[in-house]
Amino acid sequence: MSRLSANISRFSVILGLCCSLLLAGSCIRENIDDCPVTVELAFRYYGDGITDVFSERVDSVSMWVYRLDGTFRSGERISAAALDTLQGVRLSLPQGDWRLVFWGNDGESSHVDPRNLEEMIATEEYRSGDTPDRLDRLYHATVDLSLPMTLRVQRDTVEFHSSTVAVTVEMVGFENLDAGSSGVPQLSSDDDEPEILFRHSDIHAAIGWDNTSSDSRITYEPDISRVDSTGSLITHYRVPRFDDSDCGTLEIHTADGSSQLWSGDLASIMAEQGITTEGIEEAHVRLKIVRTVDGINGYVQIRVVPWDSEIVYPIL
Repeated sequence: MSRLSANISRFSVILGLCCSLLLAGSCIRENIDDCPVTVELAFRYYGDGITDVFSERVDSVSMWVYRLDGTFRSGERISAAALDTLQGVRLSLPQGDWRLVFWGNDGESSHVDPRNLEEMIATEEYRSGDTPDRLDRLYHATVDLSLPMTLRVQRDTVEFHSSTVAVTVEMVGFENLDAGSSGVPQLSSDDDEPEILFRHSDIHAAIGWDNTSSDSRITYEPDISRVDSTGSLITHYRVPRFDDSDCGTLEIHTADGSSQLWSGDLASIMAEQGITTEGIEEAHVRLKIVRTVDGINGYVQIRVVPWDSEIVYPIL
Protein backbone atom coordinates (compact mmCIF):
# COMPACT_ATOMS: atom_id res chain seq x y z
CA MET A 1 0.00 0.00 0.00
CA SER A 2 1.33 3.40 -0.89
CA ARG A 3 1.96 6.04 1.73
CA LEU A 4 -0.86 8.15 0.19
CA SER A 5 -3.36 5.27 0.42
CA ALA A 6 -2.38 4.60 4.05
CA ASN A 7 -2.89 8.26 4.99
CA ILE A 8 -6.29 8.31 3.27
CA SER A 9 -7.29 5.14 5.12
CA ARG A 10 -6.27 6.57 8.51
CA PHE A 11 -8.11 9.83 7.76
CA SER A 12 -11.26 7.89 6.86
CA VAL A 13 -11.16 6.02 10.18
CA ILE A 14 -10.66 9.24 12.17
CA LEU A 15 -13.45 10.99 10.26
CA GLY A 16 -15.78 8.07 10.91
CA LEU A 17 -15.04 8.14 14.64
CA CYS A 18 -15.67 11.91 14.83
CA CYS A 19 -18.98 11.57 13.02
CA SER A 20 -20.04 8.80 15.38
CA LEU A 21 -19.23 10.95 18.43
CA LEU A 22 -21.11 13.90 17.02
CA LEU A 23 -24.18 11.81 16.28
CA ALA A 24 -24.09 10.31 19.76
CA GLY A 25 -23.89 13.70 21.46
CA SER A 26 -26.33 15.73 19.36
CA CYS A 27 -29.90 15.67 18.10
CA ILE A 28 -30.86 13.90 14.90
CA ARG A 29 -32.94 16.29 12.84
CA GLU A 30 -35.31 13.50 11.75
CA ASN A 31 -36.19 12.84 15.43
CA ILE A 32 -35.99 15.85 17.73
CA ASP A 33 -38.31 14.59 20.46
CA ASP A 34 -35.47 14.47 22.99
CA CYS A 35 -33.69 17.61 21.84
CA PRO A 36 -33.41 20.48 24.37
CA VAL A 37 -34.69 23.87 23.25
CA THR A 38 -32.34 26.85 23.30
CA VAL A 39 -33.87 29.96 24.89
CA GLU A 40 -32.49 33.50 24.76
CA LEU A 41 -34.03 36.07 27.11
CA ALA A 42 -33.27 39.80 27.08
CA PHE A 43 -33.58 41.72 30.36
CA ARG A 44 -35.19 45.17 30.52
CA TYR A 45 -36.17 47.62 33.28
CA TYR A 46 -37.86 50.92 32.45
CA GLY A 47 -38.49 52.23 35.95
CA ASP A 48 -40.92 55.13 35.75
CA GLY A 49 -39.86 56.15 32.25
CA ILE A 50 -39.59 54.76 28.73
CA THR A 51 -35.82 54.19 28.57
CA ASP A 52 -34.23 50.91 29.58
CA VAL A 53 -32.19 51.51 32.77
CA PHE A 54 -31.56 47.87 33.68
CA SER A 55 -27.77 48.22 33.70
CA GLU A 56 -28.00 51.23 36.03
CA ARG A 57 -30.17 49.48 38.63
CA VAL A 58 -29.32 45.78 38.53
CA ASP A 59 -25.86 44.37 39.30
CA SER A 60 -26.60 40.64 39.29
CA VAL A 61 -29.54 38.28 38.79
CA SER A 62 -30.62 34.97 40.30
CA MET A 63 -32.69 32.73 38.03
CA TRP A 64 -35.02 29.99 39.31
CA VAL A 65 -36.64 27.48 36.95
CA TYR A 66 -39.94 25.67 37.66
CA ARG A 67 -42.50 23.53 35.98
CA LEU A 68 -45.83 25.37 35.85
CA ASP A 69 -47.11 23.18 38.71
CA GLY A 70 -44.43 24.71 40.95
CA THR A 71 -41.97 21.81 40.80
CA PHE A 72 -38.48 23.23 41.28
CA ARG A 73 -35.90 22.30 38.63
CA SER A 74 -32.79 24.46 39.03
CA GLY A 75 -31.25 27.78 40.00
CA GLU A 76 -28.46 29.85 38.52
CA ARG A 77 -26.57 33.01 39.46
CA ILE A 78 -25.94 35.46 36.61
CA SER A 79 -22.98 37.61 37.58
CA ALA A 80 -22.32 41.26 36.82
CA ALA A 81 -19.60 40.23 34.37
CA ALA A 82 -22.01 37.96 32.52
CA LEU A 83 -24.62 40.74 32.35
CA ASP A 84 -22.00 43.09 30.90
CA THR A 85 -21.51 40.60 28.08
CA LEU A 86 -25.19 39.74 27.56
CA GLN A 87 -27.96 41.72 29.24
CA GLY A 88 -30.00 38.57 29.56
CA VAL A 89 -29.48 34.84 29.65
CA ARG A 90 -29.13 31.92 27.25
CA LEU A 91 -30.16 28.47 28.45
CA SER A 92 -31.41 25.08 27.27
CA LEU A 93 -34.60 23.45 28.54
CA PRO A 94 -36.57 20.35 27.60
CA GLN A 95 -39.75 20.85 25.62
CA GLY A 96 -42.79 21.72 27.69
CA ASP A 97 -44.19 24.46 29.91
CA TRP A 98 -41.90 26.37 32.25
CA ARG A 99 -41.95 29.33 34.60
CA LEU A 100 -38.75 31.27 35.20
CA VAL A 101 -38.42 33.65 38.17
CA PHE A 102 -35.67 36.26 38.37
CA TRP A 103 -34.44 38.37 41.30
CA GLY A 104 -32.09 41.27 40.68
CA ASN A 105 -29.58 42.37 43.35
CA ASP A 106 -30.42 39.63 45.84
CA GLY A 107 -27.74 38.24 48.13
CA GLU A 108 -26.34 40.79 50.57
CA SER A 109 -29.43 41.38 52.72
CA SER A 110 -31.83 38.86 51.26
CA HIS A 111 -32.22 35.12 50.97
CA VAL A 112 -34.14 33.10 48.39
CA ASP A 113 -36.00 29.96 49.45
CA PRO A 114 -36.85 28.46 46.02
CA ARG A 115 -39.28 25.92 47.48
CA ASN A 116 -41.30 28.39 49.58
CA LEU A 117 -43.13 30.21 46.83
CA GLU A 118 -45.45 32.16 49.16
CA GLU A 119 -42.45 33.76 50.91
CA MET A 120 -39.77 33.22 48.33
CA ILE A 121 -37.37 36.02 49.24
CA ALA A 122 -36.75 37.71 52.58
CA THR A 123 -33.91 38.85 54.82
CA GLU A 124 -31.55 36.34 56.38
CA GLU A 125 -32.64 37.63 59.80
CA TYR A 126 -36.28 36.83 59.09
CA ARG A 127 -35.34 33.28 58.15
CA SER A 128 -33.42 32.88 61.41
CA GLY A 129 -35.98 34.65 63.62
CA ASP A 130 -33.93 37.80 64.25
CA THR A 131 -34.79 41.46 63.60
CA PRO A 132 -33.65 42.68 60.15
CA ASP A 133 -32.36 46.16 59.41
CA ARG A 134 -33.11 46.36 55.69
CA LEU A 135 -33.82 44.48 52.48
CA ASP A 136 -31.75 44.60 49.32
CA ARG A 137 -32.78 46.87 46.43
CA LEU A 138 -34.62 44.03 44.73
CA TYR A 139 -36.03 43.79 41.22
CA HIS A 140 -38.27 40.96 40.06
CA ALA A 141 -39.28 39.40 36.76
CA THR A 142 -41.05 36.24 35.69
CA VAL A 143 -41.82 34.67 32.34
CA ASP A 144 -43.85 31.62 31.31
CA LEU A 145 -42.46 29.60 28.42
CA SER A 146 -44.22 26.99 26.31
CA LEU A 147 -41.39 25.35 24.40
CA PRO A 148 -42.27 23.34 21.26
CA MET A 149 -40.28 20.61 19.53
CA THR A 150 -37.90 22.76 17.54
CA LEU A 151 -34.25 23.39 16.81
CA ARG A 152 -34.92 27.12 16.42
CA VAL A 153 -33.76 29.45 19.19
CA GLN A 154 -36.72 30.77 21.18
CA ARG A 155 -36.33 34.45 22.07
CA ASP A 156 -38.28 36.66 24.46
CA THR A 157 -37.94 39.86 26.49
CA VAL A 158 -38.25 39.83 30.27
CA GLU A 159 -39.30 43.07 31.96
CA PHE A 160 -38.24 43.62 35.56
CA HIS A 161 -40.18 45.53 38.23
CA SER A 162 -39.20 46.99 41.57
CA SER A 163 -39.95 44.81 44.61
CA THR A 164 -39.25 47.27 47.42
CA VAL A 165 -40.06 50.71 48.73
CA ALA A 166 -37.28 52.97 49.96
CA VAL A 167 -37.91 54.81 53.23
CA THR A 168 -35.82 57.75 54.43
CA VAL A 169 -36.54 59.43 57.76
CA GLU A 170 -34.63 62.38 59.17
CA MET A 171 -35.07 62.99 62.90
CA VAL A 172 -34.41 66.49 64.17
CA GLY A 173 -34.14 67.26 67.88
CA PHE A 174 -33.38 63.66 68.87
CA GLU A 175 -29.62 64.16 68.82
CA ASN A 176 -27.77 62.67 71.79
CA LEU A 177 -31.02 61.73 73.44
CA ASP A 178 -30.79 59.54 76.52
CA ALA A 179 -33.16 58.33 79.23
CA GLY A 180 -32.27 59.67 82.63
CA SER A 181 -32.94 58.03 85.97
CA SER A 182 -36.38 59.64 86.08
CA GLY A 183 -37.34 57.88 82.83
CA VAL A 184 -37.83 61.25 81.15
CA PRO A 185 -35.63 61.59 78.04
CA GLN A 186 -32.86 64.11 78.56
CA LEU A 187 -29.97 65.34 76.46
CA SER A 188 -26.72 63.40 76.70
CA SER A 189 -23.26 64.88 76.34
CA ASP A 190 -22.14 61.76 74.49
CA ASP A 191 -22.41 62.54 70.79
CA ASP A 192 -20.70 59.41 69.44
CA GLU A 193 -23.72 57.12 69.06
CA PRO A 194 -27.39 57.96 68.47
CA GLU A 195 -29.34 57.43 71.67
CA ILE A 196 -32.50 56.21 69.98
CA LEU A 197 -33.82 53.19 68.14
CA PHE A 198 -35.96 53.52 65.04
CA ARG A 199 -38.40 50.74 64.16
CA HIS A 200 -40.80 50.07 61.31
CA SER A 201 -43.26 47.54 62.68
CA ASP A 202 -46.14 45.51 61.21
CA ILE A 203 -44.64 45.53 57.73
CA HIS A 204 -44.54 42.71 55.16
CA ALA A 205 -41.86 40.13 55.91
CA ALA A 206 -41.22 38.58 52.50
CA ILE A 207 -42.04 38.60 48.79
CA GLY A 208 -43.53 35.75 46.76
CA TRP A 209 -42.53 34.56 43.30
CA ASP A 210 -45.29 36.73 41.76
CA ASN A 211 -43.73 39.87 43.33
CA THR A 212 -46.53 40.35 45.86
CA SER A 213 -45.69 41.05 49.48
CA SER A 214 -46.47 38.29 51.96
CA ASP A 215 -49.22 38.33 54.60
CA SER A 216 -46.69 37.55 57.33
CA ARG A 217 -45.45 40.59 59.24
CA ILE A 218 -42.20 41.64 60.86
CA THR A 219 -40.44 44.61 62.47
CA TYR A 220 -37.43 46.25 60.83
CA GLU A 221 -34.85 48.08 62.92
CA PRO A 222 -32.67 50.02 60.46
CA ASP A 223 -29.34 51.63 61.28
CA ILE A 224 -29.22 55.32 62.21
CA SER A 225 -26.47 57.74 61.22
CA ARG A 226 -25.77 61.43 61.71
CA VAL A 227 -26.09 64.13 59.08
CA ASP A 228 -22.68 65.77 59.08
CA SER A 229 -23.93 69.22 58.13
CA THR A 230 -26.65 69.48 60.78
CA GLY A 231 -26.02 66.79 63.39
CA SER A 232 -29.57 65.48 63.00
CA LEU A 233 -30.20 61.73 62.72
CA ILE A 234 -31.21 59.88 59.58
CA THR A 235 -32.13 56.35 58.56
CA HIS A 236 -32.52 54.90 55.09
CA TYR A 237 -33.74 51.38 54.36
CA ARG A 238 -35.89 49.24 52.07
CA VAL A 239 -38.86 47.00 52.82
CA PRO A 240 -41.18 44.88 50.62
CA ARG A 241 -43.62 46.99 48.61
CA PHE A 242 -46.69 48.29 50.42
CA ASP A 243 -49.71 50.25 49.29
CA ASP A 244 -50.92 53.52 50.73
CA SER A 245 -53.36 51.94 53.19
CA ASP A 246 -51.20 49.16 54.64
CA CYS A 247 -47.82 50.61 55.55
CA GLY A 248 -47.16 49.58 59.14
CA THR A 249 -46.14 51.82 62.05
CA LEU A 250 -43.05 53.98 62.60
CA GLU A 251 -41.63 54.06 66.13
CA ILE A 252 -38.86 55.92 67.93
CA HIS A 253 -37.54 54.42 71.18
CA THR A 254 -34.76 55.19 73.61
CA ALA A 255 -31.58 53.28 72.78
CA ASP A 256 -32.20 50.56 75.36
CA GLY A 257 -35.76 50.07 74.11
CA SER A 258 -37.23 50.77 77.54
CA SER A 259 -39.23 53.85 76.54
CA GLN A 260 -41.17 54.68 73.38
CA LEU A 261 -40.76 58.34 72.50
CA TRP A 262 -43.11 58.45 69.52
CA SER A 263 -45.09 56.31 67.12
CA GLY A 264 -47.11 57.09 64.03
CA ASP A 265 -49.33 55.21 61.62
CA LEU A 266 -47.50 55.49 58.30
CA ALA A 267 -50.67 55.34 56.20
CA SER A 268 -52.06 58.39 58.02
CA ILE A 269 -48.76 60.22 57.76
CA MET A 270 -48.49 59.58 54.04
CA ALA A 271 -52.05 60.78 53.48
CA GLU A 272 -51.33 64.00 55.39
CA GLN A 273 -48.07 64.57 53.50
CA GLY A 274 -49.51 63.70 50.08
CA ILE A 275 -47.13 60.76 49.58
CA THR A 276 -48.01 57.68 47.54
CA THR A 277 -46.23 54.46 46.56
CA GLU A 278 -48.92 53.12 44.24
CA GLY A 279 -48.12 52.96 40.54
CA ILE A 280 -44.53 54.10 41.14
CA GLU A 281 -41.66 51.73 40.39
CA GLU A 282 -38.99 53.67 42.29
CA ALA A 283 -41.27 54.50 45.23
CA HIS A 284 -39.53 56.48 47.98
CA VAL A 285 -41.14 57.67 51.20
CA ARG A 286 -39.26 60.66 52.67
CA LEU A 287 -40.23 62.04 56.05
CA LYS A 288 -38.88 64.48 58.60
CA ILE A 289 -39.78 64.04 62.27
CA VAL A 290 -39.10 67.08 64.45
CA ARG A 291 -38.89 67.10 68.26
CA THR A 292 -39.08 70.43 70.05
CA VAL A 293 -38.91 71.21 73.77
CA ASP A 294 -40.44 74.29 75.38
CA GLY A 295 -37.54 75.99 77.15
CA ILE A 296 -39.77 77.25 79.97
CA ASN A 297 -41.98 74.34 81.01
CA GLY A 298 -40.15 71.49 79.27
CA TYR A 299 -43.17 70.50 77.15
CA VAL A 300 -42.10 68.12 74.38
CA GLN A 301 -43.76 68.16 70.96
CA ILE A 302 -43.03 65.69 68.16
CA ARG A 303 -44.49 66.24 64.71
CA VAL A 304 -43.98 65.12 61.10
CA VAL A 305 -43.27 67.85 58.57
CA PRO A 306 -42.69 67.81 54.79
CA TRP A 307 -39.30 66.44 53.75
CA ASP A 308 -38.17 69.73 52.18
CA SER A 309 -39.14 71.84 55.21
CA GLU A 310 -36.43 74.17 56.46
CA ILE A 311 -36.02 73.49 60.14
CA VAL A 312 -35.01 76.13 62.64
CA TYR A 313 -33.32 73.97 65.22
CA PRO A 314 -34.92 74.27 68.65
CA ILE A 315 -32.98 75.33 71.69
CA LEU A 316 -33.03 72.31 73.97
